[in-house]
Amino acid sequence: AVVSTQSTGTHPEMFINKNALLAKFLDYLRENDKKVFMLTNSPYTFTNTVMKHLLGNGWQDYFDYVVVKACKPAFFAQGTPLRLINQSTGAANIGLYRNPAMVKGEIYSGGNCDLFCQMTGAEGPDILYFGDHIYGDVVRSKKTNGWKTFLVVPELRHELEVWTSEHVLFEEHHNLEKRLGELQAHACSDYCAIRKLDKQRKMVVDEIDSKYNPCFGSMFRKGGRLSSFANQMDRYADVYSSSVTNLLNYSLKHQFWSPPKLLPHESTVAQDHEDVTSQ
Repeated sequence: AVVSTQSTGTHPEMFINKNALLAKFLDYLRENDKKVFMLTNSPYTFTNTVMKHLLGNGWQDYFDYVVVKACKPAFFAQGTPLRLINQSTGAANIGLYRNPAMVKGEIYSGGNCDLFCQMTGAEGPDILYFGDHIYGDVVRSKKTNGWKTFLVVPELRHELEVWTSEHVLFEEHHNLEKRLGELQAHACSDYCAIRKLDKQRKMVVDEIDSKYNPCFGSMFRKGGRLSSFANQMDRYADVYSSSVTNLLNYSLKHQFWSPPKLLPHESTVAQDHEDVTSQ
């Protein structure tokens, strides 16, 4: 089913779950002297209705700067003209906004990344940008402007549940791939046995996929292969989580480190292995 923005903007409570910790998280950022901004592609009237649902009538108090109709990902390149929003009518003023700085309490429409950084005094690496769109939010802001990125992936909670509860299936898949590799390592391989084992492996992969989603499988992988989404996430997202409010569990000075990534030749050969002439 397709839900129109008109339906969501009229009855947001029917389509958008409130996060009881969202206001606490935004307060936490501001109490630690962080500037907080909203950058959305939605028009002001829709944004205003949704944010009132999430944070109440005074939702603008949680943000230092608010930009609507940003036209991401174009915002991270040439962008669009920057205008001030008339909050009474919801329409953008005809003339361009030419003040040298943005003002708290005002709502802006359009603009671009360079202008935003200039008017707020922020540099690319100083900005941690939270978004849920892998290309429009994360890839473009990181690749073009060097912003730090936090990708929100609500489906991650379910993915982790499957990952932990179906460990027997994952172990079976791992063992089948290992056996396939061992069979093919011999010059006189039994190709009938290899095909039979590979068919069994594919059946296990299909069973794993069905545990994630019977129609689409996992967002992150197909068997032992990462999905395109997972590859982009791994490359461009500095941090990813199911919710921004998970950061309440950490100090704002906390540094996140990912485990070291091994290349195939590193993961298959022990470092204390003396004979590497055949590799």
